[in-house]
Amino acid sequence: MPIDGLFESEESMIRHGEEILVSDMAKENPLSGEYELLLKNYKKMFKQLCRLVKINDRQQSKLSQANTVLEIHSKHDPLTGIFNRRAFNELYEREWRRSIRYGHTLSILMFDIDRFKSVNDRFGHQAGDDILKHTARIIGDSARREGDLAARFGGEEFILLLPDTSGQGAFSIAENIRKATARMSFHFDGQEVS
Repeated sequence: MPIDGLFESEESMIRHGEEILVSDMAKENPLSGEYELLLKNYKKMFKQLCRLVKINDRQQSKLSQANTVLEIHSKHDPLTGIFNRRAFNELYEREWRRSIRYGHTLSILMFDIDRFKSVNDRFGHQAGDDILKHTARIIGDSARREGDLAARFGGEEFILLLPDTSGQGAFSIAENIRKATARMSFHFDGQEVS
């Protein structure tokens, strides 16, 4: 019945009541039968309370886990798996203030997939989704350091936040991403699309 010392005083009262019932004083008292019934009902209610507290603890734990999952989903793009614009906006605000406060550089790269709409229209949304996923993976792999953040900005637009990265460093990363995406090729309806 006890729940990690949460109800120590109640448990003590039950023990004390049980001691009274077995004492010589209770045997001579005409109200001891009513006291015994009262103690029995109190123990029953106490047992139910302990059960309810355990159920509440389990539900709180499940709710906490669900909130964690919800928080993760609210910051990730469901198609590409990388962060979404909301997550970018939150981190950008922090990193912007930090870069001003400490005088650090902050680079941001923005990407847009060329001719995406025509590929999407011609080969269908599944083809477009494949291209978005592969592009997101390339950009996401470029966010290597703690604080770097790759996000889907919207549609076929991606953004990469690079704290403590110079313009030259950002240019180098952008060029590597450009080359990697240029090497990508897909086959839809027997045609190669790059």
